[in-house]
Amino acid sequence: MNRGDKKNSGFSLVELIVVIAIMAVLVGVLAPTLIKNVEKSRESTDLENLDTILHASITAMAENEVVASLGTSDEKVVLSAGDLNQRSGTSFEDKFLNSLALNMNKVPALSSANARGKHIVVIISSSSKVTVAVTSDDNGPDSSDNNVIQCKYTESHDTDVSKNNKRLYKAI
Repeated sequence: MNRGDKKNSGFSLVELIVVIAIMAVLVGVLAPTLIKNVEKSRESTDLENLDTILHASITAMAENEVVASLGTSDEKVVLSAGDLNQRSGTSFEDKFLNSLALNMNKVPALSSANARGKHIVVIISSSSKVTVAVTSDDNGPDSSDNNVIQCKYTESHDTDVSKNNKRLYKAI
């Protein structure tokens, strides 16, 4: 067998190293975009979940029994992710959560990085305005909204919140 007759049947080490380097550069360029899009998708899902909670809350407020138990001051109900259990109490919160359980199977968990471990607070004013917010504490949004979680990618649906103030916040 003559060495001149042998065909080149593989890649050289230099060719393999060049291909690996090109792939590393492509991954380095595309990874931040992928991570950004994944977080954007999570926040979009969270806003859809808040919208679902908002509409279920509005439906709950359409029931006479719930509205009749509403006091003269704002009511705040903190929701935690998981199943909504039936309650036997006569307070506004118990009646509201019972009605909410009829409209939703369970409260969804928040998935975006800036909202994990935070609270979903439903605030019902004495005039029956419903606001849903993701906050860093159980008290709901304060007057300056400092504890409402920031949302990078979407606008608020509340006309009282400026267009530049992007938050995980819904109000009707």
